[in-house]
Amino acid sequence: MVLPPSSRRSLPKEAALRYGLACLVGILATLVAGAVGGTVIHVAMQLSFDETTVRSLPGMIVAGILLGSLPAAPVTLGVLPLLAVSLRRLKRGRWPVWLSAGLVAGAIRVWLWSDDLVEGAATSNPFVSLVAAGAIAGLSAGALFAWLLGPMADDAPRPGH
Repeated sequence: MVLPPSSRRSLPKEAALRYGLACLVGILATLVAGAVGGTVIHVAMQLSFDETTVRSLPGMIVAGILLGSLPAAPVTLGVLPLLAVSLRRLKRGRWPVWLSAGLVAGAIRVWLWSDDLVEGAATSNPFVSLVAAGAIAGLSAGALFAWLLGPMADDAPRPGH
């Protein structure tokens, strides 16, 4: 979607439109990140405990969508949509920016969220698994943003710029 601005006054309108579209993608990315986080936690449980079975995977995905959306929302509805507006100025190399932003923001968000839940949790194995789940979920959200919003960022340059 190309909105050729007739003057500089239309730039905020274009940015607002891009931000609104990015927030819609963010709603989808929140659900995807929650499902990915639930899957990563399930895999970590599979590696740690013998009692966990593959039959519990659908339940972990649903739990990830419902509960994992809470820590994912600041990344998928805040950080990544704001990045979508600012990436308009980059010329090339957007995929690494999306992926690294999602990875780092997801890990930091879950780290802060998990540390608030349990005092001194930063030294436990479940904490490391949660941070890894957040990082991988953020990475998947960044990939979704890059895939869905990447063509918008590659629009033809605006006249006069």
